[in-house]
Amino acid sequence: MTEKTLSIEQKEWRRKWVVLFSALESLVESGIKLGAALLTGSVALLADSIHSAADVAGSIMVWIGVRLATHKFKRFPYGFYKIENLLALFIGLAVLYGAYEVFLIFLSGKSVLPKNIPIGIAAVLVGVCLDFFWGRFEAKSGRLINSPGIEASGNHTVSDVYSSAVVLISLVGAQFGYNLDRWAALIVAVIISKMGIEILWDNVKVLLDISMSAEKLEAYSKIISRQPGVLTVVSIRGRNAGSFRFINVDVGLKAYNLQQADDITSKIETKLKEHD
Repeated sequence: MTEKTLSIEQKEWRRKWVVLFSALESLVESGIKLGAALLTGSVALLADSIHSAADVAGSIMVWIGVRLATHKFKRFPYGFYKIENLLALFIGLAVLYGAYEVFLIFLSGKSVLPKNIPIGIAAVLVGVCLDFFWGRFEAKSGRLINSPGIEASGNHTVSDVYSSAVVLISLVGAQFGYNLDRWAALIVAVIISKMGIEILWDNVKVLLDISMSAEKLEAYSKIISRQPGVLTVVSIRGRNAGSFRFINVDVGLKAYNLQQADDITSKIETKLKEHD
């Protein structure tokens, strides 16, 4: 099942506001978890709150990126298209820093059986619901508007469900007298580290101008070859830059003058933009 195509106005709305709502969601969730961690004394829940706090910083960075991407300045005449990818790197670094803090807590060896466990369980369940439903919406929005920063933030939010599930298991165990808290914190740190590394690598590839996928280039080639006046697609290359895609195409056209050739290429550009 293919996702619907958004209008330009809908894309702009999501680009401007989805990340701000994400930051608000992460801030509320982090506050709930931190409060529950203080009331329960759970190291794992504290680790999860650090995880959510990193999301707040990441969301704010992505918001800055999507607002600055198309702006042009004298020293940057081509715009800040890759700033989303650059700021997505900071998301990855923030996530890894959160993992580092959790590892320090684990290595300290401090671990007591959590108290006020029902409060902790309720906080985790609220966080799971927020992460799952909002994260899926955010990731889908990122795909629809082709924003790697927003999609990365959404996927990361959904992944928080797994770390929260580990914390939930440790709290349920504590309810029955089993102290799994410190080890749950370690598992959360490993999950956080994996996600941080994935975010870093995905965006480093874009910053190094890795080629667009062969499947995507093939789809573009087929669109171009179907346009009236196009005889052949000689070559096609493409790369991503933030929410934008840049394609270089050599085509053979059936045209009798430059104006006719220009009309054909304009129609090709329109069809490619409609496809995205």
